[in-house]
Amino acid sequence: MNHSEYTLWMSLALDGMLTPTQERRLQSHLAECARCRALWERFALLDDRLRAEPAVMPAPGFTARVEARLRAQRRRRYGVLGGVLMLLSALSLWSLSAMALLGLAGWWLAHRPHVLIRLIEFLTTSAALLAAMNRVFQMMWASLTAPPMQPVLLGYAVFMLILSLLWWRLAGRERERPSGEVSI
Repeated sequence: MNHSEYTLWMSLALDGMLTPTQERRLQSHLAECARCRALWERFALLDDRLRAEPAVMPAPGFTARVEARLRAQRRRRYGVLGGVLMLLSALSLWSLSAMALLGLAGWWLAHRPHVLIRLIEFLTTSAALLAAMNRVFQMMWASLTAPPMQPVLLGYAVFMLILSLLWWRLAGRERERPSGEVSI
């Protein structure tokens, strides 16, 4: 038997849970092994100290509070899981609905080619318009960020930041004012 098993037996012996045979074998080993004997003496001293101290009882209602907290944690965990399941279910339902509507729209357009042609013309015109608008915004951004305009843009950003801070301060004061007071 190795020393870890004797260490376990020491713990069981302190609790009075060894068989008489195990007790004799442990005492025999302790008589021969100085390391285990020193450990046994420390265990016995600690056991004596612990038994000498009065038993501490938890505060009234401690168990009920712990159980309530565990129930609340369980409800939150199940709430999150339920929310995720609800989201996944909704996404699945919306995806199936969208596929059904697309299939229905495709069938309807396949039987009305003149509508399909007009739709394609509308989409190509819209794509060209969006491309032109994108180019205009790119040119505007390039002109605003060009070196001569950078101080103006920086000044505008600082001005808007100051205005935002002032608004925030004024809005904060309005919230702090009691409901009976009238602001002028």
